Formats: sequence, C-alpha cells, structure tokens
Amino acid sequence: LWPHGANSTAFLQDEAVRDALKVLRDEKKLRFLGFSSHANYKETVTAGIQDGFYDVILTVINVCTQNADVAGREGSDTSRGAGRPILDTRGLLALAKEKNIGIMAMKVAKSGFLSTPTDSLLGKAFPADSPWSRHQRLNKFALEQAGVSTVVIGMNNAKHLKEAVQVGAS
Repeated sequence: LWPHGANSTAFLQDEAVRDALKVLRDEKKLRFLGFSSHANYKETVTAGIQDGFYDVILTVINVCTQNADVAGREGSDTSRGAGRPILDTRGLLALAKEKNIGIMAMKVAKSGFLSTPTDSLLGKAFPADSPWSRHQRLNKFALEQAGVSTVVIGMNNAKHLKEAVQVGAS
C-alpha cells in the first residue's frame, strides 16, 4: 500500500493509516511499505526515513535537486505551481542509504520541473561527446546517485521509452 502525496510529517504519523498498513503487512498482503512525497518533500522524506516505519519512498530526485548551486532557486513546475523552490535532496539520499530505505526517484526528466541551469548541470556531469540524449542523461544521472534504488522514467512518447530501456541496459 502506498500513501500517495505525503506532504507533512503529520500525514506519515496518521495512526489509522499506519494501523491499516501493519494489518496488511501482518496478513502478508504487503511486503514493503512506502509513501510518495511531491511537495514539502525534504522535510517529509527526512521524517519518513528517520521514523523507520517505511521501507521505500518515492520522491523528487533530479539533476537540480542534487546540485547545491541551484537548490533554493525557484523552479518552473507549472503542474505543481510555478515558483516552488528547488530543494537540495543530497542529504536525503545519504540518510536513506544509511538507514537502508529504498528511494525511487521521480521527476528526473520532467522538463517543466527542471530549472534553466539543467543543461549546464548535465554538461558538468557528462562529457561533451556523450552518446546519450538529454532525456537519457537525465535518467542516467538520477540512477547514478548513491542511495537511488530505481527511477520512475518520465516519458512523453515511445522514443523516451526506448531511450530509458537503453539506459537501463547500460
């Protein structure tokens, strides 16, 4: 079971949700427990990791959230409201790895979320003659971050799916 859209520590501490998840886990209907966080994710995910109740977390990890030079700047995620700050998630990955919590990265290649410096950051992470497309480099970058267990591939077309398969096979 997956509490979707946790955006506060209170959401994670909801006893009714936790009790229901425990019952399902005890009945062997669930093996792993997790949650997703789309907003206020730095605080919420940190609390979820430290709590130790959840096994896996789906959250925003991308080239911008993993770079202190752009963390804190306003992003341009129009689906979630323009002007939200880009949060520095480097500490989340280190803490998750230390606590053995799986991290599923999302919004790794969502062009609306990523700020203007994205291409510059990708240029620092990959050589100029990289054979990977921009979409592939975004996915590959996220997969290479210590603490990331898997990436939810963002795709707008069949080409993105084929490119993601190539990255996964590399």
